[in-house]
Amino acid sequence: MPRGDQLSRQWRLLQMIDRPQGVTVDDAARDLECTIRTIWRDLGVLQAAGFPIYTERAADGNRGVWRVTEEFKRALPLKLTLASWSRC
Repeated sequence: MPRGDQLSRQWRLLQMIDRPQGVTVDDAARDLECTIRTIWRDLGVLQAAGFPIYTERAADGNRGVWRVTEEFKRALPLKLTLASWSRC
């Protein structure tokens, strides 16, 4: 996979994580058309790069939902979201 594709996928993953409902690994893999293992690898890369993402239990109690910390969202200038950056 070319480096640009990997970066693009990770950026789209960040946008999915930034949604109010967050995203599960299974849903991200399906929507991004890659393997679950790739999503786990990308999550690790994003965390290592310093993105403030975390996981919590979904309402069903069985799956993890990935989200961006609220503190990070509140600290963004002009209350921008990760999704708004893609429209620039």
